[in-house]
Amino acid sequence: MGGMERISPIRLNELLRLRGVARGCDLGGANLKGMDLSGGDLQGSGFRGAVLESVNLIGTNFSGADLRGADLKNANLTGADLTGADLGGADLSFSKLTGAVLREANLEGANLHLANLAAVEAQGVHLKGADLRQVDGDAARLEGADLRETNGYGMSMAGARLAGARLSGATLTRADFNAADLSGADLRGADLINANLNAANLSGTDLSGAVMAGTLMERTNLTHAIRGETSSPS
Repeated sequence: MGGMERISPIRLNELLRLRGVARGCDLGGANLKGMDLSGGDLQGSGFRGAVLESVNLIGTNFSGADLRGADLKNANLTGADLTGADLGGADLSFSKLTGAVLREANLEGANLHLANLAAVEAQGVHLKGADLRQVDGDAARLEGADLRETNGYGMSMAGARLAGARLSGATLTRADFNAADLSGADLRGADLINANLNAANLSGTDLSGAVMAGTLMERTNLTHAIRGETSSPS
């Protein structure tokens, strides 16, 4: 990768053990499976297509890193900093990102099936077309996030903040948005069949063309919401 120093996984381990810092390094395609990189400063480094399955990445600094297409299955990214990182097409299924920072990160087309995103700071994150099935995103901060055309079947976003988020065309069947803030969100054409919107804030939300059969909406705030021709399946 242009401008980056190519290093081996062994050298990476040495740098982190001695200094805790390995910024701007190229490990694209490297096999790092099962390694312990927790607390390391890997800002701006390249891990495109790398194997990071089951790696300990607790508190790791990945801000601005290139993780496109990386395999992060079952990785522990609790409290990691992924601000502005590029994880387009990455596999984060079964990973743990509790309390991680994902502000303005790119996860377009990423696989987050059964990932734990509870309490993440992900304002402005790009998740278009991502697989969010059965994700735990309770209390997540996703204001202004792009979740268009995502598959969020059965995901939990209880108490999450999604003000101004874009969810048009998303599959949100059986999703839990109990007490979530979706004010000003774009839910046009979204599938909300059997979703839980109890006590959610949908003020100013656009629900035009959304499918809402069996949707729970007790104590839901729909002030100034645009409901248009909200449809039900035939």
